[in-house]
Amino acid sequence: MKGKYLTNEEIFNIEVAIYNDDVKSLHALTSEVLESDTIDEEVVKELTQGLQYIHIEQDPRYLLTKDGQILSTKSVKRMKPIVSASTLFFYISGNKKIDVRQEFEKQGWEFDYTKILKHYKKSNFQVQVHPNYRHNFERI
Repeated sequence: MKGKYLTNEEIFNIEVAIYNDDVKSLHALTSEVLESDTIDEEVVKELTQGLQYIHIEQDPRYLLTKDGQILSTKSVKRMKPIVSASTLFFYISGNKKIDVRQEFEKQGWEFDYTKILKHYKKSNFQVQVHPNYRHNFERI
């Protein structure tokens, strides 16, 4: 589930508040929906599928799994990595760059670049490969 679903009555009340320019009512009706940054543990369980994971320090709504994936609990999807010569990068929350090798080292996890790339290829996960490293990625 990506978020809270609104009933027809709630939608009607929000529309009435907008039409009447009633800011206090509008805030009361929408604050729970707009300010909901909580992480649904059911979503986490479904996304990680039993894999070991951590929450990313820069934004806890993103998870890094031990097989090198970054998953968004907000959009409920797998992020697409940028493959470089020796690591994978992800950009989250607009402009926050996450280096998977560094994150693995922080956790004391073994970073096996080839194994992670093989997993991505085997699973048909989308990746973005820098043109200079495309031949390395294709050989794996």
